[in-house]
Order: sequence, then C-alpha cells, then structure tokens
Amino acid sequence: MKNYWYISTPKEVFIDLDGDRTNRLVTVLARIRGIMESHKFPIRNVWMFPSQSDNHFHLVLSLNHECSIEVRTALQLYCFSDVFRTCNNLMRYERMPAADVLISNLNWYKVFGFYRMPDSSCLCKGKHNNDAMQKCVAAKELRGKERAFIYFDKPVAPEDFFMKKFGKIK
Repeated sequence: MKNYWYISTPKEVFIDLDGDRTNRLVTVLARIRGIMESHKFPIRNVWMFPSQSDNHFHLVLSLNHECSIEVRTALQLYCFSDVFRTCNNLMRYERMPAADVLISNLNWYKVFGFYRMPDSSCLCKGKHNNDAMQKCVAAKELRGKERAFIYFDKPVAPEDFFMKKFGKIK
C-alpha cells in the first residue's frame, strides 16, 4: 500500500480528528463556518478527507495568505485537532522542516481534486508509529534524524497518590 505525505504550509491548517467523533465533526464544521462568516481568519477553502481509521477525518483549511504558526495552532486547537499531535508539532517547528504532516493512503490530488500533489510517499505498512518512522524513507527525507521525536506522550492513568493529595503532589 502506498502512503502519501502532505506537509502543511504557512497557508494551510491541518486538523486531525481521531476516534468516534461524528458529533465533534459537526461542531468543528459549525465552528469553521462561523469563522468563515465572521471573516476573522483568512480561510479560502475547507477540504475533508477520510483517515485510514474508521470515524477519523482529516480537514485541511487552505488560507488566503500565510499565517504564523501561533495562529495556525490556535485554529487547530479550536477545531479539536488531536491535542497531542498539535502540541508535538508546535514543539517540532524549531527542530525540523516537516513538523506538521498528514499521511493518507489516498492521493488527495487524484481522488478528490485537491489543489496540490503530495510532498512525498512511502510504501510502509500500517500506522506510522515511532518504530515505523525510524525506517520510513519519506520520514527520513522530510523530517531527518529526529523524525520520530515525541515531546508529549498520550496520558496514562494517574496513580492513586495523585488523587488523594493537595499541595505538591510529586
């Protein structure tokens, strides 16, 4: 299976909606519509693509002009993009050129008429976790030696002593 890599540009906002979040998708689309109608942000077009996982979606907001990483990150968070991905990407911007990527098994340009070609592709099988990123040709090409570096990990259940204390807890 071929995977297509898209790197966000200063004129794009990538939104990654994970999980069974159909209601959240409706809320996000309502928020985007409100933003567009208010003319507070320069959103030109909204693109929606299926993710490789069921009930997951990728949204791309194409912008009329370049925006700072802070503005684009604020839009991602406002639109419920995966918070761990968004925070990691924000930290990656100082370390690598391809900080914010979406990977799809579909070539959006060919399948949906997306306005640009993918930035790269690979033949990796499965999800691009840390191990896969170490071996992936596209990840190496686009992100370099720190391609799998993660600043923030998914949360784990708090230990009991976190839940029973006040003041300094650790």
